[in-house]
Amino acid sequence: MDNFSSNEGIFIEKNGKKYVLLPLCIFHDIPSKDRYEAILNQFGLKDAHSSKTLYEIVDEKKLILANIKYGI
Repeated sequence: MDNFSSNEGIFIEKNGKKYVLLPLCIFHDIPSKDRYEAILNQFGLKDAHSSKTLYEIVDEKKLILANIKYGI
């Protein structure tokens, strides 16, 4: 993940649903008032209206601590 382009999507599948993480500014040319419907109709992408932070796992052993403390 060190060298991905600024517009590259990150594809994730969880519980049988498929998601793609995209940069917030990728659809900058679509007016914000029409963005939700336009993206859904033109590209088949539904905004989940959920803000997340993407973390790179650099030490899987330490990730166990976060799992114990925060249930992730």
